[in-house]
Amino acid sequence: MERCPRPPGESKDEPRARAGRAQRTTALLRTLVNQPSGTESSPSELAVPPSATRPETPDAEPARKAAPRYGRRAALVIVVAGVFYALLARVALQGYPYSGDEYSTVLQAEGFARGALKARAPPFADWARVDHVIIDEFVRSKYPPGTAALLAPGVRAGVPWLVTPLEAMLTLVAFWFASRVVFDERRAFLAVAFLATMPLFAYQAATFLSHVPTLLFGALAMLAVARWGRSRRDGWLVLFGFSVGCVFLIRPVDAALLGLSLIAFPSLRALVIAGASAMPFVGLQLWYNALQYGSPFTDGYAAGKPGFVAIYGESGATANISLRHLFSPLQIFHHLAELETFFFQWTVPGAALLACLGWVALRREQAAGDGRTASLQRFFGVMMVLFLAGLLLTFNEPDDSPRPRYLSMVLLPVAFLAAAGWDGAASFVQRQLGRRTSWVIGVAMWIAPLFLMASYLEHRIPEVKVHTGLSEELAREGVRSGVVILRAEWPTRYARNGMFFDRSPLLLSLPAKVPAAEVAARFPGQPVYEAFEPHGANPWKHPWVIRRVQ
Repeated sequence: MERCPRPPGESKDEPRARAGRAQRTTALLRTLVNQPSGTESSPSELAVPPSATRPETPDAEPARKAAPRYGRRAALVIVVAGVFYALLARVALQGYPYSGDEYSTVLQAEGFARGALKARAPPFADWARVDHVIIDEFVRSKYPPGTAALLAPGVRAGVPWLVTPLEAMLTLVAFWFASRVVFDERRAFLAVAFLATMPLFAYQAATFLSHVPTLLFGALAMLAVARWGRSRRDGWLVLFGFSVGCVFLIRPVDAALLGLSLIAFPSLRALVIAGASAMPFVGLQLWYNALQYGSPFTDGYAAGKPGFVAIYGESGATANISLRHLFSPLQIFHHLAELETFFFQWTVPGAALLACLGWVALRREQAAGDGRTASLQRFFGVMMVLFLAGLLLTFNEPDDSPRPRYLSMVLLPVAFLAAAGWDGAASFVQRQLGRRTSWVIGVAMWIAPLFLMASYLEHRIPEVKVHTGLSEELAREGVRSGVVILRAEWPTRYARNGMFFDRSPLLLSLPAKVPAAEVAARFPGQPVYEAFEPHGANPWKHPWVIRRVQ
């Protein structure tokens, strides 16, 4: 059979190349035509075509084999981080709820673990006040129930200090899956690494504070937004509403700001679906308020204000959220200090600048046609503005917890955007300073959070030692029953008798003007002791002084 002659000037390989181009064009058109209705992306959000529609290259097969390595690396980072958080909680911080916020949460978890919302207060309750715990007719925490409910299984198992590290690991897992929706594996790995090593996240993951469980559900909300931005399926809005509702049971203000961030998308339908999905959790909180504080619209802060004022005076009556804080010179100073400590002390050094670079890099990628990150970036932009604006309305001053903890939710967008800005910054540094110097800078950047953490623990560990030293000295002196009068600057910070007051000895935080003889008269037949708080430049090096009165 005679072959057809080739067109003049055409090489013998040209027909094969032309057939290959036609085949690839047909495959691409088939992919676009067969795309399910309702999932088409807008021009600003079109993603790069799938790799299956691109011509194969000699390096394609090795690239596919190398890609899963970042997933394994992310898993390794999560496991190592979780072990570090657990060791920090158990060894460095001794599994002790140091701050009043932590103790109040643990107290409520103790009640949940024993099937009780509250316990009846003892007759001597007026002499046993403790920070952030409401003690009137009943004893219960002033905080919403979410964190305590998550902590209760750990309390029941005898390992409450292990709960928050596990929540932190779940947060990193959720953050990984959320980042993978819009990032390649390498960038998603960097995002997880940034969040895991943020000093604020790492420290809170070793405590009983409520910010890590808040971040857990915040990461799930991020996953829902990323998925909804790609598919526009209502089910992801339901997950978003559920996540916001869970945050409402932990930190209601954070939940309001997180839910309101959905205004980044001009969709009333999205707001209605998400809001309706969160309503059952709001109803649960109102029911809890009614049971605990007597009214659905009375929260623990309002119910606990008389006791807080009794401890701290009129300063305890200051509103936590008020427009006055926006104009108060002192509060303006505190807000600026909180922002400074957040960006320069409690995040990975340089992460804030990388986040700015990442924002620009993502916008350029979207302008070039890769719109996978558009929805999540828009959501994060609105969320950061809302949280920073909300900060200006809150009362803030240094206390017994990390100063910028109210900005903890902002760690999610900072870590996400820092991962997007990493490659551009690394390339610039390498061009300007050379490969070896850029490598040294990168290593120093990832090691620095350990030193930032150590500088904080240098003060916190001795403070914990003073608290735990009380029980140690009582045990050393053989005081296992009776009444102990706490003679300290702030005795309410040591009077930790639990929700059911079934621990011995009983610790009393009565005013300094009450003499020991009056206490002995009120507790006839029981041994009465006075415990004097250690003072001096290094109080943790000195034991409490225990003296028997009766």
